[in-house]
Amino acid sequence: MLYKGVSIHSVSKKLGHSDIKTTLDHYAHVLKEMNSVMNY
Repeated sequence: MLYKGVSIHSVSKKLGHSDIKTTLDHYAHVLKEMNSVMNY
């Protein structure tokens, strides 16, 4: 979902995580990858 532009907040809610930190802990690598591609 992140690769399709869905916000981290929406992803967190959809996955049923109790807070966004859980989502960030699991998917930080995706955000880093997306950031490096955008800054290329």
